[in-house]
Amino acid sequence: MKTAILLHGTEGDSRSGWLQWLKTQLEKQRIEVWVPDLPRADLPSLQVWSDFVIKNCPFSIDEQTTLVGHSAGAVA
Repeated sequence: MKTAILLHGTEGDSRSGWLQWLKTQLEKQRIEVWVPDLPRADLPSLQVWSDFVIKNCPFSIDEQTTLVGHSAGAVA
């Protein structure tokens, strides 16, 4: 199954900008999508955000997973 993780940027959240629009578009293509609220969005940390994603993603992250990040979310 194809999956996607959408990550917001600094001071953002799962409802920021175009994230929910993209989630809807991907789901129409039968792609399972996760849009988390990353911890400490006011002070992004690559290590904290990466660990959070790996530990909390509701599906397996594999070669079928697409990662889309905005701003600091792209670094994570």
